[in-house]
Amino acid sequence: MAACLTAAACKSFRSGAQAPAKPEEAAEVGLVEPDAMRAEVLDDTPIIVAEVAPEKTDGVEEKFVFPERKVDEPSRAPIEYPNNLIKGIADPDAKKAVKFNFDATPLTEVVPGFAAILNFSYLIDPSVKGAVTMTVDSEMTARETWEVFEHILWLAGAYASKNPGFIHIMPFAKMPKEHRIFATHDPVANVEVAFIQIRYIKSAEVLNNLKPFMTDGASITDIPNSNTLLLVEAPANMPKLRELVERLDTKGEAAWPHICLRCQQVPAETLIEELDALLPVLGLPVTNKGPSGGQIKLTALPRLQVIVASAALPEILKEVENWCRVLDREDQAEKENIFFYNVQHSTAEQLNNALAVFFNTSATTSGKPSSTKSTSAKATAPGSTPTATPERSVPGAPTTTKRKELEPGVQATVFDTPVVVYVDEVQNRLTIKTTHRAYALVAALLSRHDVPPRQVMIEAAIADIRLTESTEFGFSYAAAQKFGSYALSHAMVNTGGVTIPMPGGTTTDNADGTTTTSEGIANGMAMLFKKDANKLAFLTAVAGRGNVRIISAPQIMAATGQEATINVGAKVPIVTGGYSTTSGGDLTQRTYQYQDTGTILTVTPYVTAGNDVQLEIKQEVSSAAIDSAISKDTATILNKQLQTTLVVPDGGTVMMGGLIDTEKTNTNSGVPWLKDVPWIGWAFKTNATSSKRSELLVLITVHVVDKASTTDRLINRYQTALKEIRESIRE
Repeated sequence: MAACLTAAACKSFRSGAQAPAKPEEAAEVGLVEPDAMRAEVLDDTPIIVAEVAPEKTDGVEEKFVFPERKVDEPSRAPIEYPNNLIKGIADPDAKKAVKFNFDATPLTEVVPGFAAILNFSYLIDPSVKGAVTMTVDSEMTARETWEVFEHILWLAGAYASKNPGFIHIMPFAKMPKEHRIFATHDPVANVEVAFIQIRYIKSAEVLNNLKPFMTDGASITDIPNSNTLLLVEAPANMPKLRELVERLDTKGEAAWPHICLRCQQVPAETLIEELDALLPVLGLPVTNKGPSGGQIKLTALPRLQVIVASAALPEILKEVENWCRVLDREDQAEKENIFFYNVQHSTAEQLNNALAVFFNTSATTSGKPSSTKSTSAKATAPGSTPTATPERSVPGAPTTTKRKELEPGVQATVFDTPVVVYVDEVQNRLTIKTTHRAYALVAALLSRHDVPPRQVMIEAAIADIRLTESTEFGFSYAAAQKFGSYALSHAMVNTGGVTIPMPGGTTTDNADGTTTTSEGIANGMAMLFKKDANKLAFLTAVAGRGNVRIISAPQIMAATGQEATINVGAKVPIVTGGYSTTSGGDLTQRTYQYQDTGTILTVTPYVTAGNDVQLEIKQEVSSAAIDSAISKDTATILNKQLQTTLVVPDGGTVMMGGLIDTEKTNTNSGVPWLKDVPWIGWAFKTNATSSKRSELLVLITVHVVDKASTTDRLINRYQTALKEIRESIRE
C-alpha cells in the first residue's frame, strides 16, 4: 500500500459550509476529547476439552494407612537413691562440699571415701578389681554424689547391690547369682532381670544385635520356644536395651505405610511400567516381590484399575502418588484443544501465510464486511462532464485451504501435526485447533512474526538554488571548493555524481512573448549528512544569502517495505483524443487525461537491524509548457527523473541534486510601433538575451520510529523543521 502526501490546501470544508473570510476572524475553539468507549479485550484463554466436557468417572475414596507404634515405658528408674541405707543426711538434695583426689587408687580404697561422705555401710566382694583416677572439688548434693559413685563402679565392672543395713559391692559377672532378684525384698537388689517378648522377628537375631550394647558381665539368654529374651543387666543400661529391642523388633515390610491409587486415564499395567522406568532414575528402586530389601513395592490390580504401593517412609509414598497423578492422564502433547491468538501488530492473514509455510495447516478465512466508497468532485477538463462513481466491494466469501497429506513411509514430526486455523479478519485474530505440543511451536513462531512494523519518519525539503558566479558549475562543485574539509570535520560524505540523461534544447514560448530554452541536466550530485548536521545553514553557506528558496518541506511516515509518495504540484490535463462534427473542422469534443506534475518523490524504506535505512528513491521533476512546435491546445510535459538506491543511517540526511535548469529569456526594447514594423523594425529596437540558471536540491532525512518513540517527539521534529524553513525564507 502506497502512502501519499500531497502538498495542497491545509484546510478543507464540507459542502455548503462557509469558510472564515480572514484567519484572524476564525474563533479559536478548544477541542474537548469525548469519553470514548473502549473495546473489550478478546479472551485468549485456551479451550481445554477435558475441562469443558470432562469424562464421567466413579468416585474413589483414597486413604493413607500409617501404623503407629506404642512405646513401652521402663519399669523402674535407671538409678535409685538408697534412702534407707544412707544415714546422717537429712536432705539428699542439700549441697555440701565434696573433694576427692584419686590417682590410680584401687577401687577398694575409693569405696571407703564415698562411704565416709554419704555415711553408709558397705561390703566389697573379693573379686572386685580396678583402679580409679579422678579429682573432684565441688559442691554436690547427696543424690549427685551417689550417681557419681555408681558410675565409677560401672566403669570398673562392678555394681552396688542393696542389702539390709549395708551395700554390697559386687562384679557384674555375679549379677545372675544375685539371690534377691525376684523375691519381694526391701531394699531391692541393684540388678534388673527382664523377659522381653520378641513379636515380629526371631529372638536369636535380636540377641546377636544386643550383645555389643550390654554391660560387661551382664547376661542374655534366648528362649526359642516363646521367642523371648532373658536379660540380667544393670538398671542404668536397661532403657538403652529396651529401645534397641523396640527398634529391632518391627513388623518389617508389613508395617510399612501403603497406599491404593485408582487409575483414571491410563491402564494400571501401563502406569506400573512407566513407574518402574521413572522411579529408579530418581533414586527410588522398585520391585514387585518380597522381601524387597528396602525397595518400593508396586503391584497392579488390572480388574480394579488400581495400583497398590508400599514403602518404608510416608514421604516416598507421597512422591509415588505425585508421579502417578502426573502420569495418569492422556497424552497432553497429542490431545487436541482450541487456542486463540490475538494479533497484536501484524495481520491475521499474514500470520496465517507464515504458518502455512512451516506447518500442515488447514485454514479458513472469514469474509470482510461490505463497504461503500464514493468519490466525487474530480478535477475536470474543459468539455468533460463531472461524474460521481460509487464503488461497492463485494463481501468476501470464506476461503479454505486444505492441509497436505503425509507421504507413505515418511516419519511424522511435530511439523506434520494437523493444524486447523480460522482466520478472523474482522477481529484480527487466529483460532487454532491443534495439540499442545504443536501449538507451543505455533505460538513461538507467531510471536516472532507478530512484532510492531518498523516505521520511518521521512522528512523531505525541496530547495531551489539560484546559481550565481560562485556556484556556476553546480552546487556540488561549489561545496567541494568552498568547504573541502567540511566532509571530514562534520561527518559529511560526498558519494559522487550520477549522470542523469535528460533531453535538452527544448524551446518554450512564454505568455509574455519571451522564449525559454532548456539545456537539460548536468551531472547529478548526492551528499550524505549524518546526525547533528545543520542542513539549511550549509545550503546558505554554499549558495549565498538570498539564493536558497525552500519550495516545500513535507513529512510522511512509512512502514518498512512500504512505498511512500510525496507529490508537490498540480494535475495537468492532457488531450488524449477527440472528435469533430464537421469534416476537417476543429475538435468540438475532447478526451482528457490528468497527469501529475511538479516534484514527485517516491521513497521505499527498508530498515535494517542496525537501524540503517535503505532507501529506494525515485525523484521526478516535471512541468507543463505550451510547445508551439507541437500544438497550442495541449501542454508538453517536461520530465526529469532520478532513481537510485542508497543506505542512510538513522537520523541522517541525504541530499540529491544536479537537476540544473537554464532559462533563457529573449526581450526587445525600442520605439513603440516602429520597432514592430517588418523589415525596418530592427533599426528602431534593441534585442537582449538574459539567462537564469537554478538547481533543484532534495534533502531527505530519515528517523527510525520504534516503540519508544512518541507522538510528542514527532511533533517536536515537525515544529523544528517548520522553524528552520521560516528562518530560511526570511533570509
